[in-house]
Amino acid sequence: MLKSYKKLLLVLFSILLFCVILILLINENNSNTLVLEIDSADNINLSPEIFFAGKNHAYSQIQSAIPYQNINNQYYFNIPDINKIQFIRLDLSRKKTKIVISDIKVFEQTWFSKKLLIVNIHSLSPQYQIAQFKHSKTTINFSTTGNDPQLEGRFIAQLSKKENHIPFKEILLALLISFILLLAYYLHNTNQFYPLLKERVRLNINTQFTLKDEIKALFFLFLIAILMLHANPFQSETSAPMDILQNHQGWQQRASDIKAIHPERTDIIDSKLPVWIVAKKSLYHGEWPVWNYVKSGGDLNLLFINSFYTPAFLTFAMIENNATGFYFSNLVNILIGLFGMYAFLRLFFNCYAAIFGALIFMFSGFNVAWLYWPHVNTAIWAPWVFWSVYQYLGTKKLSYLPFVTLSMLMMNLGGFPIVAFMSYLSLALMIMLFLLSKRMCFMDNVKILIHLSLFSLLSLLIALPFIYPLVELFSWMGGIGYRTGGSY
Repeated sequence: MLKSYKKLLLVLFSILLFCVILILLINENNSNTLVLEIDSADNINLSPEIFFAGKNHAYSQIQSAIPYQNINNQYYFNIPDINKIQFIRLDLSRKKTKIVISDIKVFEQTWFSKKLLIVNIHSLSPQYQIAQFKHSKTTINFSTTGNDPQLEGRFIAQLSKKENHIPFKEILLALLISFILLLAYYLHNTNQFYPLLKERVRLNINTQFTLKDEIKALFFLFLIAILMLHANPFQSETSAPMDILQNHQGWQQRASDIKAIHPERTDIIDSKLPVWIVAKKSLYHGEWPVWNYVKSGGDLNLLFINSFYTPAFLTFAMIENNATGFYFSNLVNILIGLFGMYAFLRLFFNCYAAIFGALIFMFSGFNVAWLYWPHVNTAIWAPWVFWSVYQYLGTKKLSYLPFVTLSMLMMNLGGFPIVAFMSYLSLALMIMLFLLSKRMCFMDNVKILIHLSLFSLLSLLIALPFIYPLVELFSWMGGIGYRTGGSY
């Protein structure tokens, strides 16, 4: 009777688990996608933005969308619930050009149905910096006269097609996940599983590694870093978002065969590289790059957000050719991150696991997406901070504390405070769990925390002259609350 009851509970739990996973997967895929088909006379890459408003509401950045994909002049936007949209505003271009709007469609996918809705483009009317506005039967034609042209109108969407949708992919995926979880539960309750697993691991994996093995592992990571950058600096190649130049009129004829992959990410071209090049020229003339004289009105170069106080910029400055210097600056960043995470993971795992973890860390989505930005200049030092702090915690040797200060200083000067802040939160969690697990006396814990706090404070004091100008800048700007996208 008791066994039957347990079997019934297990079946009910399995069904419930499957249903929960299926609901989560389907709910994740429920979406509204607006497709805007627009063409420009000179085939420039437009940067459209859409604003939405409900009844008695004004347009705002919170209710706006930029395209996440562009295929053959069809721009795809994620939009909110269409039942809450009453009005729409289109900001279509940042340049003067002639534009044709051919179609606006909305694809609405719910749990078990798909809908295609056609938006009435003739409800749109010119509001700002629009000339020669004309309606035809199926299109809207006009010219933009400035860098912020705007169309506005009521959002009228009519149902064109509806079909039932059975989420076979989600059902199969939910079954697979449920099976894996239930299998893990079964193995957990099997007394023979863990001894068998331990025996297999002990027999098949060699956990003893020599210095020669460690050097081979680091060399392997070095080769992977070169492979991932996918450029040969000795043949005048570099790794940088130069495809963005295609959006600038002065380069369109020269690079007409290059398609801009991420046209909105212009910071490297119009900010980081120019600032670095000016600073390098100042250094070559024997001057400390305090002031950027090229930027309109001038600008202070000492701000740490320019990532001057990093091995990446040092590498860039040491190589005369800017393209080659930028390649090796990125290579240095990748190697610092790879070697740091490898060193940290080797405290706990064997060589193969440490290599795998280092690759996962350095080539994660965040680090790949922000490779050229100060985000990565900051994040690559997090493993070194963890390594030095854990070495001190594990050995109680004061000789590791200068490494704590140095690694924290480099992370503080990386140029992106929020990444450093999140790393410090993770570090605090690691320290807390370590002290709780060791169950040391209260005074020993206090002594460890005092040592770490003092050497952490020292790193902050050294970096303060470079960080404080940023505090004054934000105070003058009134903060960064105006930003509604990107990263902070």
